[in-house]
Amino acid sequence: MKTHLFTLIMILLAIGVMTRSTYAQNGSKTPPKFEFLKGLRKAQEGEMNKNQQITLDGESIPVYDNTGKRLKGFSLMKAFTSGDFAPDFYIDNDKEIKAILMREATDEEKAQMKIANSDALKSNKKLNEPAPNFEATDLKNNELYLKKLKGKVIVLNFWFKNCKPCAMEIPDLNKLVEKYQGKEVVFIAFALDKPGDLESFLKETPFKYQIVAGARSIADEYNVHSFPTHIIINQDSKIIYKATGLTTNTVENLDHVIEEELKS
Repeated sequence: MKTHLFTLIMILLAIGVMTRSTYAQNGSKTPPKFEFLKGLRKAQEGEMNKNQQITLDGESIPVYDNTGKRLKGFSLMKAFTSGDFAPDFYIDNDKEIKAILMREATDEEKAQMKIANSDALKSNKKLNEPAPNFEATDLKNNELYLKKLKGKVIVLNFWFKNCKPCAMEIPDLNKLVEKYQGKEVVFIAFALDKPGDLESFLKETPFKYQIVAGARSIADEYNVHSFPTHIIINQDSKIIYKATGLTTNTVENLDHVIEEELKS
């Protein structure tokens, strides 16, 4: 399955946190002797084919943990979002990535990942855009109008049922809803799926946001094309935060922004 949510963005983040010293340090080590690495070599800095289109789904390019076990689905998501592992890219003679091996991240890489996440949060604080208006009805027939929600903090989630990172973060998002229950905070999840397509999914994976189905047009209005995407609208109906993809501190960042806005 190819989705935007966990593709080139995550790969670039992973590449970006690898410093020159890390490459030199790891490049001196003998690569693990796994059958799937035969005929491949570990890419050094700047060596990978920049024109290669990468979809990090565990299928297009196989991903393995440091024991040689292949990672797919949730195990793949966890490896990339834990902050404890970093990828080594193995290429062929044409410099095409043919395998990714997750290894324990160095202290330097872990620190760089934390800085990258912190910088992303700071850059979001610069947002102060008027939120596009929406009028919608959730699955419980509650009418939702942006204009009527002015004065509240509005937390939006854009998702679809077959998006694995979207499903993976739902339990933590539910805890966020519980934390702010009774406060001036509204949580709305705009799903791309039709109502009937969500029924069985929501029975197995309860989602405490107010869920609006068939919300492709609203996603387009908010210029959302990657999933999951989170948007926070302040009490003046201005967008103050936007984040795409699942990271180790997605919910932590949401919580921080909500708290700060309620204090203002």
